[in-house]
Amino acid sequence: TLTLTLTYANQGVIGDGTLPTLHTIWLYGNQIGDSGADAIIRAVVSGALPQLKYLSLDSNRVSHEGKKAGRQACEGISKLKVYL
Repeated sequence: TLTLTLTYANQGVIGDGTLPTLHTIWLYGNQIGDSGADAIIRAVVSGALPQLKYLSLDSNRVSHEGKKAGRQACEGISKLKVYL
């Protein structure tokens, strides 16, 4: 069992910048839905993970609309490869 706690809006594990050197988030094949994917993507877009190069959330329970929104949100981050 994997438990990952993400807190957005400059609080908690990611929001306070405590993971400034993290370069990969690979959460392939879990039970992550739209709200979980949205929380992760908002943290990434906010700049809380400045060295992130790979974000994999594929083979989860993210809807087509959630995938589209996630890809659009990350379009401006040129160094980031997103798999949804």
